[in-house]
Amino acid sequence: MVQGTEGDEPGADSAGDLTQRLLAEQVRLLFRSPVALIVNLVNGAIVAAVLWPALDRSWVALWAVALAATIVLRLLLRRSYAASAPDEARRWGRLHAAGAAATGFLWGLLAVVIVMVPSPAYHMFVGLTVAGMAAGAAAALAFHLPSFFAFILPSLLPMTAAFLAQGELPYIGLGAMGVVFIVALTGLARSFNGALTETLRLRFLNTDMARELSEAQAIAEAARGSSADILAHLSHELRTPLNAIAGFAEIMRNRLFGPLGDSKYNDYVKDIADSAHHLIKVVDEILRFSKGHTGKLVLDEGVVDPRAELESCLSMVSGPAHDAGVTLTREIPPHLPALRADAVKLRQILVNLLSNAIKFTPVGGLVTARVIFGGGAMTFVIADTGIGMKPEDLPRVLLPYVQVENVLTRTRTGLGLGLPLAKRLTELHGGTLTIQSAVGAGTAVSVCLPASRTIDRDSGGGGEATHIA
Repeated sequence: MVQGTEGDEPGADSAGDLTQRLLAEQVRLLFRSPVALIVNLVNGAIVAAVLWPALDRSWVALWAVALAATIVLRLLLRRSYAASAPDEARRWGRLHAAGAAATGFLWGLLAVVIVMVPSPAYHMFVGLTVAGMAAGAAAALAFHLPSFFAFILPSLLPMTAAFLAQGELPYIGLGAMGVVFIVALTGLARSFNGALTETLRLRFLNTDMARELSEAQAIAEAARGSSADILAHLSHELRTPLNAIAGFAEIMRNRLFGPLGDSKYNDYVKDIADSAHHLIKVVDEILRFSKGHTGKLVLDEGVVDPRAELESCLSMVSGPAHDAGVTLTREIPPHLPALRADAVKLRQILVNLLSNAIKFTPVGGLVTARVIFGGGAMTFVIADTGIGMKPEDLPRVLLPYVQVENVLTRTRTGLGLGLPLAKRLTELHGGTLTIQSAVGAGTAVSVCLPASRTIDRDSGGGGEATHIA
């Protein structure tokens, strides 16, 4: 079962509401189509016509009238259901089961043919007819197990007992097959009902989350700067992958595709892992951005060596760069002054920019990290040879939750918070973040820290490019 986070755990009321909704949908499926009832009526007429010369005609007429009356009443019941309230599903389920039981009982009465008519042809006719009606019920009534059993048991058990009571070996064989048939239909109905219930449950959960997410987005648009809005967005964004994890785990646990080992389970394991990794990234990105956006970030300033910080960041992204087939280079002057800055947040800026550059640079491309010192200010530049952007898209990429569409984009992972967070942290240091880009010509993002953050403003020098192994 899907569990809520602390402070938002589904209690008895929410669990009861979901159960009620599942029942209401199952009952709706029962009343959805009159085809099964019409088939009962048509087959009943055929059976009455076939038995008319073989049995007492008053008995056949009484049986046919009773069946027709039952079907008509159930059709009227179906029309009344359409005007009922959803919270009356339990009562309508019981009424449908009662109608199914009455119909099943009438079909089960055909077992008297085995006793009263000494003709194997008639025996086979009624036996196959009742078996066929039961097989149809497995498809039409498995949505609601009480209705399924209400029809199956009174229709098949009398016929099975009548075959066994004949005492002859072929009839005993037919009776034994009747028992197997009942067991098989029961197993199929239970399996189908379980799969349907799980599917409906996941559908309702996804619908609820979509509605809640829509409401959260509306709130965020009305008050974009509110921390409560961002946390609401966070909670709903978290529950989507959590629901996927729980749903796929339920499918595996219930063995809906057979014993473990089926190839489908490998796909579900991959989906679970992907959802979990996505969840971790979402948590990190939104929490960092929400703190910065609501003004809760404060600088823990100290003396920072810009060369050492950039080297550390390059080491952190060297693995992903290697996996992506992207070459990293650096251009750092030999003599740089120290900075007064928050080392952790400076690394966040640089790692976000480097990760972004790697993500949107094709295999064989180049990402260059350089430092420029002049006029007292220090500028970090992360440039790539990637897919680039249109000039009109540059302002948009600095907005939260925006990802620019591009036919060359290889991946769409993330929430579009990397650049907005880097910009917010840069501004927290009193600096500026600017972007230069062109489609197919790569992108260069510059982070300029003001001269007031430079501790030693007298040193500088030219830089040289060094490849990172």
